[in-house]
Amino acid sequence: VVVSLSPVRGPGPRATRIEGIGATWGQRLRVAVLLTDASAAKEDAALSEAAARRAGLEAWRVPPSVTADGKYSQFLALKFAVERAVRDASVRWLFWCNDHTFVVAENLAAFVRSYGDVSEPLYLGSRLWGPCCGVFNSGAAGFALNRRALETLVRAWDPQQKKAPRACDATSRKAHVATCLAAFECHARDTRDAQGAERFHVYGPVRLATGALDQWYIDKKRRVVDESQRPSGGKQGAPPHPRAGGAPEEEAVVVATGVAGVAADVVSFHYVAAEEARLVDALIHASHSVAPPYAGKTTLLGDAWPSGLASLGGYAHPFPTRSPPRAALVAALLDKIRLTSGDPRETTAGDGASRAS
Repeated sequence: VVVSLSPVRGPGPRATRIEGIGATWGQRLRVAVLLTDASAAKEDAALSEAAARRAGLEAWRVPPSVTADGKYSQFLALKFAVERAVRDASVRWLFWCNDHTFVVAENLAAFVRSYGDVSEPLYLGSRLWGPCCGVFNSGAAGFALNRRALETLVRAWDPQQKKAPRACDATSRKAHVATCLAAFECHARDTRDAQGAERFHVYGPVRLATGALDQWYIDKKRRVVDESQRPSGGKQGAPPHPRAGGAPEEEAVVVATGVAGVAADVVSFHYVAAEEARLVDALIHASHSVAPPYAGKTTLLGDAWPSGLASLGGYAHPFPTRSPPRAALVAALLDKIRLTSGDPRETTAGDGASRAS
């Protein structure tokens, strides 16, 4: 797992979130934290590096080119991480996320392992649509690339590769992993379960359970089209649109919300800072004084849940203590989560049946 710098600041210095990762899911996965020497972040980078090393995490310092224009480039940071990971023959998968991402380590490992050692490149995560690149996977929710995808990207990005697709020009301001992989017929796959519930999430447990999703997210979800079902000649990554001749509009992704929108074998949440990460990790692994089942224990959950901007940041929502119905939804979501070691593809929507064969 490679943890990039989050575009969202706070709460507190980044080092606190690195320590939170190291104390929770970072204990169960091999994790590398990206650091930068950019002057504006130098002090925080030093604290983050110290935190990573105390937690037993790897510290990867990105090259100056990642912040050449004074801004941290997520794409160039990802390119650096991919190229470094490929040089390690033991790396079979790379999961890209940031320091606000919470990972259910067991479910991530089970999910990617279930694909086996396939020869085709795989790009797995939470699908969104954007004018930048059509259908892509959210970096906030995190996405997984298998070894074949990593090698495909490295070859395509090689400046000596004269036959590389234009979509893979790493020097372009429009460079994106999704468009480059699409040039090799590798598209973001449908990773939802059979009920349409998502495994990779852009929000934390409280916002998901209570349905507090931003309109931009709903719009980007609704405009996703499964590339494997697009008619021949259709523009890759284009949003749903009426086809010529009055044909019906292509089916858009249905956005499942609330508890029903979260898969039992959930892989990731986002906007989860250190205090919430510690609590959620303990609740999922039943190592907290508030024991499952959580239904009927909302008062105890509310007392344990961190609150306030200093603990949650500006994007996470506090536990809805004053609303018993909403509090019950959060408890139901926590009760729904299961740690898996089986083959989650058996209940995967979309092309799950063909993959399972």
